[in-house]
Amino acid sequence: MLSIPNVEVLGKKAMVEAPFPAIKSLITSPSLREEENVSGIASVVSDALLLFNDRREIDFKHLRVAARDKDNNIKRIFNSADSAINLWRLLPWAHIVHINTDMTSKSILRDSYLLTYCYRKRPIVLQVHGGKYLDILPNALLRSLVKRMIRLSNRVLFLSEKERRTFISVHELQTQDHISVLPNFVTPLDEDALSHSLASRSTSEKLRIVFVGRLEYMKGLTIIVEACSKLPQICSMLEMDVYGTGSLRDWFCSRMTELLGSNFRYRGVVSRSQVRQSLPQYNLILLPSLFGEGLPMALLEGMAAGCVPFASALASVPTLVQPDVTGVLLEPGSADDLANKLTWAVRSRGQLARISHSAANHIRSTYSPKDFKRSLVAIYRHETACNLMECIKTHEGAPG
Repeated sequence: MLSIPNVEVLGKKAMVEAPFPAIKSLITSPSLREEENVSGIASVVSDALLLFNDRREIDFKHLRVAARDKDNNIKRIFNSADSAINLWRLLPWAHIVHINTDMTSKSILRDSYLLTYCYRKRPIVLQVHGGKYLDILPNALLRSLVKRMIRLSNRVLFLSEKERRTFISVHELQTQDHISVLPNFVTPLDEDALSHSLASRSTSEKLRIVFVGRLEYMKGLTIIVEACSKLPQICSMLEMDVYGTGSLRDWFCSRMTELLGSNFRYRGVVSRSQVRQSLPQYNLILLPSLFGEGLPMALLEGMAAGCVPFASALASVPTLVQPDVTGVLLEPGSADDLANKLTWAVRSRGQLARISHSAANHIRSTYSPKDFKRSLVAIYRHETACNLMECIKTHEGAPG
């Protein structure tokens, strides 16, 4: 049985005596192998595993859920069975289960099963990473499953206070005490290297744009194409590199090559370390999503590298991007708005440079690994302590 120290988290106190051992956490995400999957959740989990790699405070084991990008339907069935077997095998090892999900149909159906299986076996932390149904109601079945997921979880985490309030309001949740905020984090680049890279950007060069993520409709790819088609007079002044893959890859690359010619380059799926090393060369990072964003890791990493974010005002993005200070907010679904703001960017390189420095400094001071580590350890200790106290009460109340 666990021994828990004195901890005070979220206004509650758990009293125990002995030193606290490393908490064993079974944490879920899609595949962590970058060649198999383009996933923001997988990026968050990969970073968390590296952050706690000494295993002194938290000892993680990863449970892969969700299919790989290239899997067909048969492989998806086998992968689901494999995940279920691994859950059954690993759950006795864990002190706590950390389920990473998003508010999409597939994730709700899959993770409601995981929650039901783990309920009362281990304390559950449910972390929500955006999704279509973060701020709109799904059908009746999914709505009931979402409420059940929230009810069965010991702690529910959102990426910002804005997301937390929106979700509670839209889904009309009555019980809110166990719903909290834990932002993502990003490891900052070396300050000297970043300063040198930013200083080397010449105002006479083409405007260098980067897109990092899944090449899917929800990411606003049609908006990028339509916006660039409205700007024949400045397309020669734009360069765009794209990292990632998805169902719209061929269509998007073909259309952008028609519009930008050799100034458009598809870089494919490469390691995150390679992407991070490349980011400081770009003036701006583009994310004109239509829906479904939480607190995108690509955006955090781009800003940390001094890229000015051009991102849709969705979910937690407005808490990260302050117009004309740390970035540029886009009207979701508006190609005209994106076209106008790209035109402004081409003609306002001095202002871009100022915003670039501000964005990098904001990420460095606000989304630090140290803060994330301290918060997650506190949450885990609180939930395992409360679970232990419940076990003690149940044992003491049992008939002799």
